[in-house]
Amino acid sequence: MEAGLQILLANLRELKERTMISELQVHTIARQMMEKHGLEAIAEAARNAQACEAKGDVDEAREWRHIEDAMKIMRGPHQS
Repeated sequence: MEAGLQILLANLRELKERTMISELQVHTIARQMMEKHGLEAIAEAARNAQACEAKGDVDEAREWRHIEDAMKIMRGPHQS
């Protein structure tokens, strides 16, 4: 995992310990991940959510799903 993503994850964990992260923080994390990883960031957020769900961390999984949803909005609608 890249250092930048590790920092984002550490920040996410710290924020989780304090309270649910704010909408602004969700969009900031989503934007940073999209800038760094492009559309692959959406899949990464989904994988992170699944990993959290597998270990029973429902709150962190919910936050990753929120970040995933924010990135999908940034991506825009599917083109066919």
